[in-house]
Amino acid sequence: DPMKLPIIQGAGLTLSKMKRGTYNVEFWDTYKGKPVKTITVQLVDGKLQIPLPKFRADLALKVRRK
Repeated sequence: DPMKLPIIQGAGLTLSKMKRGTYNVEFWDTYKGKPVKTITVQLVDGKLQIPLPKFRADLALKVRRK
């Protein structure tokens, strides 16, 4: 039961070797199979730093260059 797991907050993900530009990051609820939030992130120094929203158990995301 994922609701018994602690909430993870303040986490982030860094992707390197990405092409220059701006990216849309779509976060998905893996249990419901639906997107829950979308943010826009700019590449800085060759890295894409993505702040993750609060979640329990797991989180999926799609990263697309604009």
